[in-house]
This record gives sequence, structure tokens and C-alpha cells, in this order.
Amino acid sequence: MASFRIQHYKVLDSTNLEAKRLLLPNSVIVADTQAKGRGRYRRSWSSGKGGLYFSIILKRQVSESSSLSLFTLIAALAVRSGIKKIAGISSAIKWPNDILIGGRKVAGILVESLITGKVAFVIIGIGINANNSLPRELRKRGISIRQVFKKEIDNQMLLASILHSFEKYLSSWKKTDFSPLLEEYRSYCITLGTIVAVKSGGRQFRGRASGINEEGHLLIEGKDGKHEIIDGTLLK
Repeated sequence: MASFRIQHYKVLDSTNLEAKRLLLPNSVIVADTQAKGRGRYRRSWSSGKGGLYFSIILKRQVSESSSLSLFTLIAALAVRSGIKKIAGISSAIKWPNDILIGGRKVAGILVESLITGKVAFVIIGIGINANNSLPRELRKRGISIRQVFKKEIDNQMLLASILHSFEKYLSSWKKTDFSPLLEEYRSYCITLGTIVAVKSGGRQFRGRASGINEEGHLLIEGKDGKHEIIDGTLLK
């Protein structure tokens, strides 16, 4: 974690909101609990004590053309790697931003961008059900690492492992291109090859998830043709 500066709080409204207020490049905002944790499309994220909630702040030039979607893919790979290294548990990725264990959600990712002049700040929010208890209404579709591991894990070790993997993936991307990372992401993505229904831009698309392109977008082949989904919600 040498290149990241960690700022820890007992409680925040949201680590992403605090990251936007601070805008300190290469910082990681960590909170024990969040009062207003959220996921994509402003959905609330249960952020009880025992979970791991943090946001990574990166800076890049507005002129850089890489898609924000690729940061989501890198974060997903890093979270999956960290869970495997610390708890020995294998997990899968559901496009674009969910980490699943046994088909149930254990982590989610929210990537946002804030532009000031010629500089863009990328904020990567990550919420992990580590040792926290889930609300009753989420227990069928959600799971915690503790439930599978059968004991509490060390959140600091998990954070360190995820950040180490994130740095490794980011460095690999900068040195070469995204192709090797995309292939790794595809290998863990359970969405590929399945029949999906996706809501995107006020429309609904249905078909076979045939691929993920170099921008991190989902490719669907349906009866009405081929579609490229830049951002959307998987309905099934």
C-alpha cells in the first residue's frame, strides 16, 4: 500500500462523497460504517459494522481516452483476487460490477468521475460484505465472507490485499494495454454465454451475452440484432 495514503473514519455519509470533497489523488477513504452508502443508479448499499467500505481516488488528464468502465473491471479483478488470497474463497464476477459467491452478492463497485479544468478525478467506491450481518431482506441474494469462511476475517489485511492487486493491475494496464486484463475478467465473468435481459437508456434488451469489448461494454446478440451495452442493469 506504499503508493496509497489511507484515511480512516469510524462513520461517513459515503466514502465516495468524502472522496469528492477531498479530491486527494492516490488516497483511499475507508469507513467502518456508512450512513448513506450507495451503489449504481443511487441504489442504497447496506453498510453495517463489520463490512469493508472504501473509495480509491485517482487523477488523470481529461484528454485520456480510456473508458471509465475499465476501472470497474480492474476493481472487480482486484476484489476477487483479494478475497481469494485472504479467505481462500473463489468468487465470480457479474457484469459489470458485482462480485458473487455461490450466486449471491458479496461486493459491489461504483466508479464515478469528477472533472475540474483539464484534470479528471476517478473515484472507485467498493463495498464488501466482510464480517457484517445482512438485513433480512437481503439474505437471499446477498452473502458475507464470514458466512462462508466460518470466522471473521481481518478487514485491514483484506484491504491491503485488494489495494496491492489493484496497483498490480493498474501498472500492467499502463505498461502494455488492457487486453490481458480483459481476458482475465472474461474468464471470471459468469454473465458471458448466458441469456440476459438488460435495461439500458430507458430500453430493454434481451439476448445472449456474447462478449465484452475493449471498452468494457457488454455485447448482446438478440432476435432483433446485436447490441453494445455501455451501461445497464442486468434484470436476469
